[in-house]
Amino acid sequence: MASTYAKRLAKLEELLASRINQPLAYLWLNAGETQEQACIRCGYDPSQASRIRFCRWLTPEENAVASKPHWDDPDPGLPDDAGQTVKGEVPRSEAGATPAPREPDPAHVARYREAIAKRDAELVQEKLDAAAAAFAKSIA
Repeated sequence: MASTYAKRLAKLEELLASRINQPLAYLWLNAGETQEQACIRCGYDPSQASRIRFCRWLTPEENAVASKPHWDDPDPGLPDDAGQTVKGEVPRSEAGATPAPREPDPAHVARYREAIAKRDAELVQEKLDAAAAAFAKSIA
């Protein structure tokens, strides 16, 4: 028998769900299971089935009929405007199908490598400090 507190909490959850127009729950249907059976399996009253969203896999027939999601469409690419070019880029009509890759700035590459080397040194030092602390604890 459910306590009074549990009943009041369930009632409050139902009221909140109905007020904000959200489903009471999302339930996953097992193969061959009806919505009422899923409600009972998950502890909901079958009368609440209208406020519960049910999820399931599509059958092969439904999948064949279903529309293809937009993310499966091929990328149309950028519009081919020969008159407008980005700074440092050759128009497509002059360069052919693909523009030549840009060479990186040597100063930028040097700064990047310095930052990587500095971070690697910091990581090594942190590991050495941790090992020294562990060794100090072991002899104390």
